[in-house]
Amino acid sequence: MENFNNLIYQARYVLKSNWLQAVNILENALKDHPEAEEIHMELAEIYSSKGAYEKTLQCYQKVLNLNPNHSYARFKTGNIYLELQEPKLALYHYDKITEDYPEALYNKAIAYRNMQKYDDAVKTLKVLINHPTKMIGAYKYLVELLVMFGKTKEALRYIDEAEQVFGSICTTHYMKGLVYSREKNIIRAYNEYLYASKDDSEYPHIHRLLAKLALVLGQTPNALKHLKDAIFFHKGDTEALQDLVELIVKQKIVKDVDELREYFQGYNEEIRELAVMFYEKAIKEIL
Repeated sequence: MENFNNLIYQARYVLKSNWLQAVNILENALKDHPEAEEIHMELAEIYSSKGAYEKTLQCYQKVLNLNPNHSYARFKTGNIYLELQEPKLALYHYDKITEDYPEALYNKAIAYRNMQKYDDAVKTLKVLINHPTKMIGAYKYLVELLVMFGKTKEALRYIDEAEQVFGSICTTHYMKGLVYSREKNIIRAYNEYLYASKDDSEYPHIHRLLAKLALVLGQTPNALKHLKDAIFFHKGDTEALQDLVELIVKQKIVKDVDELREYFQGYNEEIRELAVMFYEKAIKEIL
């Protein structure tokens, strides 16, 4: 055992500079240790990190052939199928897990939602929130589903429960924002999202939600600020950039492309060029 463990450590070290060499080390190790589950798992992790899902699944299947009750291999196999938009196969493997595995319950809910089995997703999440390992993400996902179907009173009850467990945190404010937004209570929704935006790394789209509500409230300067924040903190948020440019055009904040470039001074070249593209598109739609 020590021999193949050393080879695993060697592969991990080599992986930093040459992943193919790391794979080669592990595959050679399997020639002498074909039943070493650890080597198959290590190979699976490397292939998964490179997006080679077919090879990843082959590795996990070899582990499951050796040990059908390998919970982590089951869980990871289910996750790969979930990534591949194969929720039925994902559920098959999650259901095969014999150990107590709260993360698998969460992913089962995602699989059910992807299959449009919303009642099953909700039931699974309700089981999960009663698990000793409390997960705020489970409450958030449950509230999102309940709000989607207009069950705002039930959603508020679960938010209250979440606050009893986790306290008043950004996530509970975000959930309240969802509920109040659905109920058209715009001012309360806006204020709750403001609290949630203090941790916008958790909710990168929060600034866009704030911008939409600010516009409903007739607060155009605030809407502009929220969209600028979305672009500044999350430079890949092209939806926020498009929303901002469309708002600039509607409000006639700039007169031409030169002024638009000045408006986006301080942003990188890619952002400025995208802004120009969205600007030209918006102008054509108006004309």
